[in-house]
Amino acid sequence: GRWLKDFENLSDAEKRLVLACRHGEPWESYQDPGQPPEAATSGNTIRAEFVRFFALGGDLLNPVHEKGVVLRGAWISGTLNLSQCQAATRLDFKWCHFETAPQLTAAHLSELQLTGSIVPGIYADRLIATGSVFLDKGFSAAGTVWLRGAEVRGNLMCGGGEFSEGTGGAINADRIRIRGSIFLKDGFTAKGIVRLVGAEVGGSLHCDGGKFANSRGHALSGERMTVKGSVFLRYGFSAEGKVRLLGAQIGGDLSCKEGRFKCSGGNALQIDRITVKGSLYLTKAVFKGSLSLAAAQIGTLNDDDECWISGKHLLNGLRYERIVGPVDAQSRIAWLKSQRDDHLNRKSWKPQPWEQLIKVLREMGHPGEASEVAMEKQRMMRAAGQIGLRQPNTNIEDSWRQWIDINWNSVTNYLARGFHDFYGWIAGYGYRPSRIVGRMALVWLVCTLSFEAGREFGYFGPSNAIINTSSDLSGCGAPGETSDTGNPKPFWHAISCPMPAEYSTLYPPLYSLDLILPLVDLQQDAEWAPIVVNENGEQLFWGYVLRAIMWFEILFGWFASLMFVAIVSRLVEKD
Repeated sequence: GRWLKDFENLSDAEKRLVLACRHGEPWESYQDPGQPPEAATSGNTIRAEFVRFFALGGDLLNPVHEKGVVLRGAWISGTLNLSQCQAATRLDFKWCHFETAPQLTAAHLSELQLTGSIVPGIYADRLIATGSVFLDKGFSAAGTVWLRGAEVRGNLMCGGGEFSEGTGGAINADRIRIRGSIFLKDGFTAKGIVRLVGAEVGGSLHCDGGKFANSRGHALSGERMTVKGSVFLRYGFSAEGKVRLLGAQIGGDLSCKEGRFKCSGGNALQIDRITVKGSLYLTKAVFKGSLSLAAAQIGTLNDDDECWISGKHLLNGLRYERIVGPVDAQSRIAWLKSQRDDHLNRKSWKPQPWEQLIKVLREMGHPGEASEVAMEKQRMMRAAGQIGLRQPNTNIEDSWRQWIDINWNSVTNYLARGFHDFYGWIAGYGYRPSRIVGRMALVWLVCTLSFEAGREFGYFGPSNAIINTSSDLSGCGAPGETSDTGNPKPFWHAISCPMPAEYSTLYPPLYSLDLILPLVDLQQDAEWAPIVVNENGEQLFWGYVLRAIMWFEILFGWFASLMFVAIVSRLVEKD
């Protein structure tokens, strides 16, 4: 097959091919152009080994023109085997029908044109093409197109091609190296997995409008893929099955705008450990399945509320520098609550997504929204049982010491949860120090009403010795008097004893304010106190209640004031 004379009984189609290759003209069948032949005829059938003869340059008497071997609408019988061969010229086979899969393993070609052709598959592992490879515009493969380890110094053009599943899926291009871009767009259809594992793409991966279907597993797999440009899965892109880009490196954007991703019971889009130096666009994308972005690193997260509604997402380890989309606390809290259930409960609580969002909102100039998210994080931790988790020491051998340790842990855990709840109520876990003022005002009001009732019923008396011994106030609440119910009255009834101007008068609002503000002295608590025992030596229950309220207000005032100062001066870490 290295000399034309080796081929006997040339058909009319083959004779015309000899002339076409000699003069640099395209060989065309007699049928309508632009359509591959439906059946073999004497006018369109060319033996594959005859095509190979001219692909390798012909012979001395029948050289091939520099324009290459150009076929239009040929039926190629047999197997075109160029494995390990170096084609001497360009191969342009438009609208041709190959009976068997071309063998191009480790072949060296300048350019491969199969636009609109029909093949049972292609074996082109380790293919080297100095130009582009065209499997587009009506190209149809009934089996796997193998391109593992291939090197294409131009583009891989598959737009408008139809690829059916074979033993290795629809397309298996693991470790392929493309200096240009990959085009799987504009009518591209794949029934079976498209594999780009470990691929290196100097340009971009274009899948706009492409249809990927593999309901049994992965529709598009690009693990550890490196793309210097961008990856476009948008504007009519459709995937039925997982889109898996684990560990991919993308120098530009990953855009899923208006794409449709469907994977029943699994991850519709799985981009764990991906690096996207540009933006991740999820706006107007429809996901029927979860999203997995574990340990992903993204420049800008561009999303909307609708793209996350499917829920059960994996966000642990996701890092991003900014957000373009909803930044209000309500939307972002709902987003974080759309994570997998086990990442929101005690089984496997993941705080990192909350901390990442808080950090980014602060850096973007939304401190209020960041504080709302931080407070919700604390509430979620409480609900997930992450507060008070100290465990007993199992290495203690003495049973009595072990009993003490178990009970002590129970007590400390209970106190930790109680303090956590109180801290949230009084100061919003440190993110709302102004709330302390409101809580102090509430306690002041309640205590004021209590002290007012105590004053009305005669349970307050002067603690100032001058007032007690003043002759001007004798007879106020005389000893032995009883109330309407027959119970002994206290020895002093402040409301019925008008105080002279030179003495401090009891005013419950000021008295309560004097107690709750530790650094303010209005002389109220210094000169008035609840009466707990009357002159007959009988203990007064309500007097003790008022004393307890007084102590509580003093302690609350000191605690709240110190906490306010600590938070404002950043002595207490909020997180």
